[in-house]
Amino acid sequence: MGITVPCKMALVSPEQAGKIVELAVRDGERVTKDSVLFRLNSVLEELEVKRLGALANSDLLERRAKMTLEFAEQQATRMTELRDQDISSERDMQKQAHELAIAKVMLEQAQLERRQATNQLAQAKERLSQRTVLSPFDGIVTSHFRGTGEAVEKFVPVVEVMSLDPLWIEFECPIQRQQEFKLDAQVRVSLARRPQDSRLATIEFISSKATASSHSFTIRATVRNPELDWMTGLKMTVEPAPDTTPSTPSGK
Repeated sequence: MGITVPCKMALVSPEQAGKIVELAVRDGERVTKDSVLFRLNSVLEELEVKRLGALANSDLLERRAKMTLEFAEQQATRMTELRDQDISSERDMQKQAHELAIAKVMLEQAQLERRQATNQLAQAKERLSQRTVLSPFDGIVTSHFRGTGEAVEKFVPVVEVMSLDPLWIEFECPIQRQQEFKLDAQVRVSLARRPQDSRLATIEFISSKATASSHSFTIRATVRNPELDWMTGLKMTVEPAPDTTPSTPSGK
């Protein structure tokens, strides 16, 4: 006897705290990977993206710093000419060299600030994107724990999503029947309360750990379920497929 379990299950939660402004799915609704499940309020994040976008896309500070540097270079050249004519003093030369060095530093600072604004913009866009929570895989919404207008903390589940195609069948196999079930072999699975409803499943996992009290081990088989008419949590009967011949242990 086995039981149906989803091949994937996720309790989907936001990475940030906030208020739910839209719950885009209903219980029982099918969803695809990256489809919207719910949205949090995002006015502040949108404003921050706009503010940083203006800074990252502007070269105003760089242009001003370049103009200052060009002027300082011209003054330094002029000061050198005056020194060669014994008109300017060494002190004037030192002062101008200092102003030129400061102008170069100011240009580097302007370039750094623009790179930082670009980095901050990328972070702001990521925070904004986190206000919209997407489905991690194709599946079906099986439950929701919060509604529109409710506040939610980060990492607190809002929606439960399961993937039921394929569907897993997990069952305990007695040690004495071990040779009847092999990896990648097919088994016949059917609903315990509706035995005429049966399908072929493929064994994809055989546990290497047995339970001492029951002398059994877990086997997992996977079966197609495109119509999602087999639900999770159903009791199943599992038998080797009719064309499966149990192998005989060596030496017997």
